[in-house]
Amino acid sequence: MNRFRSIPHGVLIVLTTIQFAASGCASEGARGELEWVAEWDTVGDTVIVHTISGSMWGQPREMEAVLSIGVLDGAEELMFGSLQQIAVDDDGSIYAFDGQVPALRRFDAAGAYVGTIGRDGAGPGEYQSFATGLAIRSDGKMVLLDPQNTRINVYEPDGTHFAHWPVQGGFFSRQGLVVDAEDHTYVQILTGTFASDEPLPTGYLHLSANGATIDTIVPPRFPGEPKAATFRPFGPSKVLGMTPFGHLIVGMNDDYRFDIRSPDGTVVRVERDYEPVALLSDEKADWQAIYDWFDENQPFGEIGSVPDYKPPYAQFLSAQDGRIWVRRRAEGYKEEEEEEPQSEESNQPPPMNWEEQSIYDVFELDGTYLGEVRFPLRASPLFVRADTAWGVYRGEFDEQYIAKLVMNRAERSAP
Repeated sequence: MNRFRSIPHGVLIVLTTIQFAASGCASEGARGELEWVAEWDTVGDTVIVHTISGSMWGQPREMEAVLSIGVLDGAEELMFGSLQQIAVDDDGSIYAFDGQVPALRRFDAAGAYVGTIGRDGAGPGEYQSFATGLAIRSDGKMVLLDPQNTRINVYEPDGTHFAHWPVQGGFFSRQGLVVDAEDHTYVQILTGTFASDEPLPTGYLHLSANGATIDTIVPPRFPGEPKAATFRPFGPSKVLGMTPFGHLIVGMNDDYRFDIRSPDGTVVRVERDYEPVALLSDEKADWQAIYDWFDENQPFGEIGSVPDYKPPYAQFLSAQDGRIWVRRRAEGYKEEEEEEPQSEESNQPPPMNWEEQSIYDVFELDGTYLGEVRFPLRASPLFVRADTAWGVYRGEFDEQYIAKLVMNRAERSAP
């Protein structure tokens, strides 16, 4: 990251996409439109990298499925109802946690079922129905974050129970655990007392390779952080992530801006010009019905109206190579499903059948914008390594499959 320190304030840099310069398969005009145009600035220990247009890859990349695991009807170990976590080891073996059973299952690199690790319960090596983190360490041990049992389960490479480490419960995040190259574990936790009229105090507990507490990483506060009890899906929110190299990723998504905070204290601030995504009229009306229901039935205070535009991004996904995948908000599309009529006594919010395609922007740790990646409709990643992702695909009847997807591009990065 220090390679930008000598760049003068406000300097504008234009980098031609390497692939197009080498292949010569685009006209000069097209190449100009695809160049990465960025501006660098330095303020104290913060390097600001502002992408104005283009990317290093030029054209968006498409993710294509090369392996599918699962069946609509058949063997129990191949039917999935709530795939929450996926991890992949160096040999390509796939570990998937299905909260509906619940079960932690292992498949080989070709997708064949190998076995189930642990079982439902609260005893040694057992887990409950919601796992908020799963990772494979460099020594082959597996760690599973089980918040309902307020602990991390640690398993040997053969799946036998090794240990469990107590962690505080009460906080549930889909990306609640990361393991770094030294087998240190970072667990997303509440870092203070919950107060409904204050922003949610979240951060990361840093554990050593043997589960001892090293420290707690508390992210900075930002102006405009929502209160903990606020329900507003398209309102501004604070988004957190952690890389396998110990970098905290944090930003308020009222603008396309976030910080990559290094363990040594330096900060790369990533900014990007973007076109706001508007909610479609029917999409907005359906969401407003949900807002109104919460206004009438839940103690969140007055929510107000659905905004006209979505925030620029929703989530950070850290790849195993350290790259940061930023899930952008996208135009909605409606799933055509028959809706069962709700009785007045059910007191449930109106159904929401609107979906968004999984579209990610990919950045290096130094703020370089590599480009856009698009997943097939109804597919979303849970684990990424270089140009390969493993995630969930939902079928025609909303059944789930484990999908392995590979980036479709002329030259792939090294694994």
